[in-house]
Amino acid sequence: MDMRTNIRPLLILVALAVMVGCGGGGGGGGSPQPPGILPIGGTNPPVPTATPVQTPVPTPTPTPQPISPNPQVVNFTGTGAASAQPIQVTEAGYSGTFTWSGCAGVLTIVAGATPTTFVATPVAPGNCIVNFADASGNLSYPMYVTVTTLTVYGT
Repeated sequence: MDMRTNIRPLLILVALAVMVGCGGGGGGGGSPQPPGILPIGGTNPPVPTATPVQTPVPTPTPTPQPISPNPQVVNFTGTGAASAQPIQVTEAGYSGTFTWSGCAGVLTIVAGATPTTFVATPVAPGNCIVNFADASGNLSYPMYVTVTTLTVYGT
């Protein structure tokens, strides 16, 4: 028998072994597995747990509400304590105190029983405008003031 005839089946076996991935010993058993394909008898690799990322929500800046004196137009027909009138000042969502400015020499304003009430007393004839403000400096709608006096001549 020819030696080439005996070697041919052996070469075919070696070629088949290489094609199916048998490394022939010492090489670790073939080529590495592609991702997602597990070797026979293998275990699933750990799956990372996704941690949700929270997007911070900006806190809206509150919009100042209008400051409203009530009444907005005040007409006095005399001066002194007998002619005094109450004033109510409101601002939605605000519970602090108010300050005022204007009408010096024509009107005095003093705080009332609550932080939103005032008493306006006319002291001299004239026209002026009073503005109220909250602690943030937001100004009210203007309060228009007219003080007149009546003088009777002769009797």
